Amino acid sequence: MVYLIRHGETDGGQKGAVPLNEKGIAQTKTVAPKVAQLGITHIYSSDVMRAKQTTEIINETICVPVIFDQRLREFSGLEKISPEEFERNPEIMLESFNEAFERIKNFLSDLRRDRVDNVAIVTHRGIILTIMYAQKNDQIDFESFNKARLETKADIRNCQIIEFDLYT
Repeated sequence: MVYLIRHGETDGGQKGAVPLNEKGIAQTKTVAPKVAQLGITHIYSSDVMRAKQTTEIINETICVPVIFDQRLREFSGLEKISPEEFERNPEIMLESFNEAFERIKNFLSDLRRDRVDNVAIVTHRGIILTIMYAQKNDQIDFESFNKARLETKADIRNCQIIEFDLYT
């Protein structure tokens, strides 16, 4: 089983290097013992600050190998980001939904190739939604993806654990 975990809460929106706030730290400390009960062998994590902090706090409890992977970064979609904002926040992924979808398909393909099991993936809500969509769809259709995203978005809370069967 794979366990998808959304990072803890922040004060700064969803772009770039935003740290966890006090509530996000508390959420992460609360979820860590629950993650420990899952028998996790590795954590794959976005290398963005809020996901890294979430991973590091969880790993203080479970002490497993951690793999930080840029492919798990949140995506910007088709937003226009100024060069100044990008310079301040180099963790932003400037890409289309199609590029983000291909990046996530590639990540999932690597996990399947390596036959991983009982791992946690600490990432962002948009990436969790993309992982769930990619499991059922070989190609991205923006209208169906956006509909699924809007229907599911509110259901993915900070530090929520979502069971995900990588091999179905």
